[in-house]
Amino acid sequence: MKKTTENKLIIPTLTILALNGPILAADLADELKKIVHLYPHDKEKLENRNVTNFEQTVSNLISHRKFNSIAKDKKLVTYTQVSGMRKFILSITPSGRKYLQKRI
Repeated sequence: MKKTTENKLIIPTLTILALNGPILAADLADELKKIVHLYPHDKEKLENRNVTNFEQTVSNLISHRKFNSIAKDKKLVTYTQVSGMRKFILSITPSGRKYLQKRI
């Protein structure tokens, strides 16, 4: 079964951040859906949840802080909490831009 993995979303996410600037983490899945091919599995709703497999993968990408674990000692993305809320804004760092440039 083909599905979108967290690793497959790193370059598209960095591209979105580089081109569009900071984004609310909650809006990332919608932006990624515009540029990433979704497999049938990605579009299926999770059992007993109101999210798709793809939306859960994006959520895991953010919560696992995957961006900052793939490049040794370099933060590719900053996570800034919105004051008084449980929301985060993602921003690309200079290291993230260099990482992206080497891979596109």
